Amino acid sequence: MKKYVAIVVMICLIAPFLMGSGGGGKSAGAQSRAEVQADQQAAGEFPSQTDGYIIFVKDANTEEPLAGVKVQFCSDTMCMMGVTDNTGAAVFNMDPGNYEAHILKQPAGYQKSSETANLTADDRIAVIGLLKEGEELKAVDAADGADAAADETNEESAGQKSDGEYRKTDSEWSFDMTGFTFKVPERYKEYKGQYHAADKGETDFNSNIFYSNLLYLPRTDEEREAIRTYYYGLTESEMETDEVRQRVDDYYKFNLATAMIVAIKNDMDFETVLDEFVEDRSTISKTGQLGTAGDYNYYYIIPDYSDYDDMFREEMPEEMYAEYQDVMANAEQDVLSGVTLKGAHRAFEITPVGTKLSFETTDINGNAVSSADLFAGHKVTMINLWATWCTYCKQEMPELEELSKELAEKDCQIIGICTDLDDENVQQVIKILEDNGVTYTNIRQTDELAKTLLTVGLPTTYFVDSEGRVLTLPVKGAYFDKYRERLEEALKAVE
Repeated sequence: MKKYVAIVVMICLIAPFLMGSGGGGKSAGAQSRAEVQADQQAAGEFPSQTDGYIIFVKDANTEEPLAGVKVQFCSDTMCMMGVTDNTGAAVFNMDPGNYEAHILKQPAGYQKSSETANLTADDRIAVIGLLKEGEELKAVDAADGADAAADETNEESAGQKSDGEYRKTDSEWSFDMTGFTFKVPERYKEYKGQYHAADKGETDFNSNIFYSNLLYLPRTDEEREAIRTYYYGLTESEMETDEVRQRVDDYYKFNLATAMIVAIKNDMDFETVLDEFVEDRSTISKTGQLGTAGDYNYYYIIPDYSDYDDMFREEMPEEMYAEYQDVMANAEQDVLSGVTLKGAHRAFEITPVGTKLSFETTDINGNAVSSADLFAGHKVTMINLWATWCTYCKQEMPELEELSKELAEKDCQIIGICTDLDDENVQQVIKILEDNGVTYTNIRQTDELAKTLLTVGLPTTYFVDSEGRVLTLPVKGAYFDKYRERLEEALKAVE
C-alpha cells in the first residue's frame, strides 16, 4: 500500500483539495465566485482564472465599483498590496494556493471594514463590500439569497466552469499556464465518476518546465457535494482533526492521473526531465511527443497502474472501475486527438539571473546612495524587498538582523528596500526598523528600480554580486532555509 501511495503522489500530483464552497447573496463580505463570474461574463469582462486572484471592492448597497482602494493580499509567508482600478478590481498574479485579502484603508466616506476574503486555488475571485458612514446593509430580496444549488446554476448560465487552475466548458478545457487546450471525449460526459484536471504551471522560476494533469476520481457528484457540505459545515479547529483528514483522504484515495502533459524549453532533453519527474520508470506505460509551440516542446506521459489493478477492482464501485479501465485504455489516443498546443505562459515575471542592477537612490535618512557604492567590496549582497503593510516582512526582521551579522563574517551583507517608503511615512519606516533592531542598510525604491528588480509578492529576496549582477533565482516569502540555500548558490557562483 505504501508503494501505491507513493505512486499516486509522484505521478498524480493530486489536484486541489476541495472544490470551492457555494456562496450566498449580497452581503458586506465576500461574494461567491459563481456570482462574480456570472456578472462579469454577462458584461463580457470575466477574466481567465489563470490571470491571477481578483478582489473586487464595491459599495455594499449600490454595488458601484470603488477605485483606488488599497487591498492587502497574504499567504502564510508573504503579502502583496494592490490598488483597485476603475472596475473596482485588484489583481494579484500568484501561484495557486490559499490566501486572505482585506482592506488596508477604507475610502473617504466609508466605514472601516474588518471583512476578510478567503481565496483558494479553486476560488480565485471574491468581492468585499464596503458600507458608507452612517449606513447599514439594506435588506436583501429572498431571490438574491442564492444557496449552493443556485450557485451551480449561475455557473452554468455563465457558460464556463472553473476547476482548480484550468478553465473548462462542456466540450473543451483550457490550460493557460501550460499552454494547450483539450477537447473532451463525448463518452466522458456520461461518466458517473469525475473526469477532471489541474493546470499546475511552471515547476521553477526559470519557466523551463510546465505541466498539467488529466485525472479521474471514482466519486459521484452526490458524493462530491456530500463531502463539501460536511467539510464546510465544520469549524476551523474541527477541520484539523485526524478524523476529518482521514475522511477527506479516503474521498481522494483514488484520484488518479490518466495523463500528464509536459512542456519543456526546446533546448532541454526530455529523458533528463523525465528522470526528475518519475523515479521508477516501471510506473510509466507510454510517453511520446505532441509537438512544438513557441519555445516549448510538448510531451505526454501515461502512467501504468497495472500492479494495483486487483486493489482497484476490489475497492472501486463496479461501474466506476469500468470507467477507470476505459479512461486508461484510451488515455493515449484521447491526448493525441484532443490536445491543441498554444505555448506555455508564466503567471508572473521575475528579474532574470545575470541582470545587472544600476541605480541611484537615497537611504532612509535621505542620504544619496548608488548601486556601485552599495555592492562594492561585498562578495554577495542579499536584497530584501519589503513594505510597511507587509506583516511577514516585519516579523522576519529580527532574524534578518542576526543573519546580517553572520554574513558580515563572509564579506556579504543584507540591504533592505522599502517598496512604499516616501516622504510621508519615512518616520514610520524608521520606527519599524528600530522596533525590530535592524541596523543593516535600508533604501528607498525608485520607479526605475521597481521596473528592474521585480517582485512576486513581499517579501521577495534577490542575491547579487559586487557589481550588482543577479546570481540566483529569488526567494518569494519569508523562508530562512531558502535564504541560506540561495546564499550558498550565490557564493559558489562568485568563487
